[in-house]
Amino acid sequence: MHDSNPDLIDWHRALTLAERAALASASPTRGEAVADDLARHRLAEWRGQTAFQSGTLWDLHLADLGLDEEAFERLLALPPDRLGAPPADWMAELADPRPVDAAALEALPVPPEIGGAAGFLELIRPFLDRARVRLREDLAVIAGDRADLPFTADSALRLAGETLPYRLLPLLSRTLVLELNVARLQGLLAGETPQQRFAAFVERLRDPANADAIRREYPVLARQAVRDLELFRESTAEILARLAADWPAIREGFFAGGDPGALTALDGGAGDRHRRGRSVRILTFASGARLVYKPRSLAVEAHFQELLAWVNAAGGHPGFRTLAMLDRGEYGWMEFAAAAPCESRADVARFHERLGGLLALLYALAATDCHYENLIAAGEHPVVVDLESLFHPQIQRGRRTRPQEDLRSQFALHSVLRVGLLPFQVGQGEGDDFEGVDISGVAAVAGQPTPQKVIQWMGTGTDEMHVVRDRGIMEGGQNRPTLGGEAVQVGEFRDEMTNGFAAVYRVLAEGREELGRRLAPFADDPVRVVLRPTQIYGLLLQESYHPDFLRDALDRDRLLDRLWLEAEAQPALERVIAAEHRDLSEGDIPFFSTFPASRDLWTSRGERIPDFLEEPSFDLVRRRVDLLGEEDLRRQLWLLRLSLGTQLLNRDDLAWTS
Repeated sequence: MHDSNPDLIDWHRALTLAERAALASASPTRGEAVADDLARHRLAEWRGQTAFQSGTLWDLHLADLGLDEEAFERLLALPPDRLGAPPADWMAELADPRPVDAAALEALPVPPEIGGAAGFLELIRPFLDRARVRLREDLAVIAGDRADLPFTADSALRLAGETLPYRLLPLLSRTLVLELNVARLQGLLAGETPQQRFAAFVERLRDPANADAIRREYPVLARQAVRDLELFRESTAEILARLAADWPAIREGFFAGGDPGALTALDGGAGDRHRRGRSVRILTFASGARLVYKPRSLAVEAHFQELLAWVNAAGGHPGFRTLAMLDRGEYGWMEFAAAAPCESRADVARFHERLGGLLALLYALAATDCHYENLIAAGEHPVVVDLESLFHPQIQRGRRTRPQEDLRSQFALHSVLRVGLLPFQVGQGEGDDFEGVDISGVAAVAGQPTPQKVIQWMGTGTDEMHVVRDRGIMEGGQNRPTLGGEAVQVGEFRDEMTNGFAAVYRVLAEGREELGRRLAPFADDPVRVVLRPTQIYGLLLQESYHPDFLRDALDRDRLLDRLWLEAEAQPALERVIAAEHRDLSEGDIPFFSTFPASRDLWTSRGERIPDFLEEPSFDLVRRRVDLLGEEDLRRQLWLLRLSLGTQLLNRDDLAWTS
């Protein structure tokens, strides 16, 4: 059955290739399309990508879609609106651009640093206001008449709204800067100054006809914005409903039964977004107290705190700080570890002794991804705040042509270098003279260039607004201890770090049998599996918001099919690319997980990929624990000293997240 509503025709171009293939398989029009020149050109472009030139991966890609090449070519020739009406709420939403009664809504908060660029939000004003009205209704139900909660429906709506410009402007800006320049060249912008002409462009966006025309030209962008608003509503209501349900237990467990005051900030995303736009959030209360919310099980982190307590009880080292947890299965609450300076050089020395001890424990647990953003220097206590990559399995990284490369990689994978706390460089070999930058857990990143060139906006708030790609300057992390307002160099405390490593290592080795029993609860804890560096996903997602890829979802799909480039060298990726592609097309960083006792992999939607892993990561950790001894200790201490002293092994081809 064809869709007869002409208002919906433009939005069909936002259907992805996978969605079109599914509709075509159930559509009576499947055999009606005849390949035309445009379809043949598109097919040639798709086949011409490096990943598909050999043909093998191309056949696998088509098989994932339930197509052969002839059916694919016919699908390219078929106008998407002839595939039938998809069951899409987003399409109905886009077809209804009527303004809502937002008179009772407070003005959307605009952070000062965003400035005039917030005017771009006018493109989606009807949907933005509608999402906020719906969220207010959700929050009114959640808050009810409870006087004990730290928020009201109105205060929560205001706090949540503060995050919206940060969510939406990265989606909108590149396309609207293009449209801004087109309007300027066409002489459509009145005003004597660049600022006045920018304001005139924003006024054009407030015209429903102009806004609708732009949305219809870029239906993929419109769909993504509407989807993101729905996820904003869904995730905000979810966290506040959970806060309301758990509030008595939170007050008792984190604030000693006291009242931390009203909720004053609801950080919109501490970390990457996964699984329908969810991310870690930091809640701040009027008293200054803070609380961490994680939209996933905290089982692995709770068991790690118990393990820290056992190591502390063994003595022989300064002891680690533990954090309070409230694990609710699908989500949890965690004590906030605030960065704080050290008050003496002795404090700094103990920090590094503890950091060495943490490295020993993380090494034993096959941890990875402990870079500078995942470590907090809380006075003399180093605190690891993201432990979802404990028990990380080894991933087959493909075929190596030189034996020395395989030996070097395996040496790193089975060492303290794999954890990510010790120095390692990323970003080198990017086509210029950039030598890379250290982003490890001991790195001082403040003032360092970003590993990759990033989008930076020039002339914001004027009709001369444009984008440049260059390396930005990284802000300081909170991972390095400070003394007298200055960050301390880790190399000065190499002896303290090695002493701490050796002390905790020997606790683990001497208590091997008890350690084995204490590791047993980890076997069924969900843990993350990092299949590719997150920055690769992030760069691909960022590029997919270029206007060239937002007029037709097939163009964006072809861009995202660059995921297949690594599949020839890493055949295991063939089984996950469809899930990666889907997550990216929905605006998420792809997410995979497993259980330490399992060889299976799970996608962000909970789909099981059986026997993906060569072995359960629990087996890897058991072997590592069995091998703990003086010989291995000498080898790891040598690597630790060498890494801190010379950084000769700091190469990003050592696959830090394997």
